Amino acid sequence: YGGRYVPWMAQVVLDHNRAGGQHVNIRGIAAGDPVMDNKYQFPTYASTLYAMGLVMEEERDEVEALMANATAWNDKDCL
Repeated sequence: YGGRYVPWMAQVVLDHNRAGGQHVNIRGIAAGDPVMDNKYQFPTYASTLYAMGLVMEEERDEVEALMANATAWNDKDCL
């Protein structure tokens, strides 16, 4: 979940620097293969893996079903 935490932490550092006090050096941020938004990313995984040659056609269909199920859980209230 680096795509969520890394930008947030960078913003905290920038806000801290603007407020004064001890300055924290920050020149940029990076997150490798970040999850930014499950609802929009999960449905693309199966076709991406297939296009890269990492899964066969049958496996692509299985991954697509799994990701559809995972995406449906994004809209559920866990409480």
